[in-house]
Amino acid sequence: MSRRWLLAVSILAALALAAPAAADSTMSITATGTGSVRVVPHNRKSDASIGAAYAAARRASVPAAFAQAHVLALRYARAAGLTVGSIVAVSDAQNQNGPFFYGPGPFFGPFGPGQFCHVFPAHKQTRFGPGNKRTVVKVKRHRTCIVPPFGSTTLTVTYSATRRIVTS
Repeated sequence: MSRRWLLAVSILAALALAAPAAADSTMSITATGTGSVRVVPHNRKSDASIGAAYAAARRASVPAAFAQAHVLALRYARAAGLTVGSIVAVSDAQNQNGPFFYGPGPFFGPFGPGQFCHVFPAHKQTRFGPGNKRTVVKVKRHRTCIVPPFGSTTLTVTYSATRRIVTS
């Protein structure tokens, strides 16, 4: 009988110690927001101008990403019967912006890191000389610059959450 009593007391003690821990366990809500701002360079034919405009657009997109994440967190919390608390963590996720990768960190342009413009050789003008030998007369070159349409930021924001107390 004393073994059963000891077992019952130990189970009750374990449950009593675990109950406050379960009540104190922190809940959280995580939402991801994306902000996009149009890239408008001063000179569409300059690497430096396009890079500066892209960096400015990315910086300007951060508040919109936070705002969207906050709105989504409030919506999720309401659906789950929770109240949103303070920010616990923020993560800057890599993002895709069209057919080219412009992610966080160093700016990767379509022609390499920080390169938004490139000089391409174009058509060769050839002439046939005596004996049908080809001679290259002129190689035209043209410069192509690609401006990313938007500077985007994707943020994953984690908020602390508590159970909403319903009063009637």
